[in-house]
Amino acid sequence: MVQNASVTESQTASLEELSARLIDISLQMDQLAKNFT
Repeated sequence: MVQNASVTESQTASLEELSARLIDISLQMDQLAKNFT
């Protein structure tokens, strides 16, 4: 069960990292869109 908990923790960490990257990407997309208009 302890191993299970650490797996969940690392999954949560990578999910947070993923959403941070997604936010980063959408901000960059916004910049690109502004540059094109």
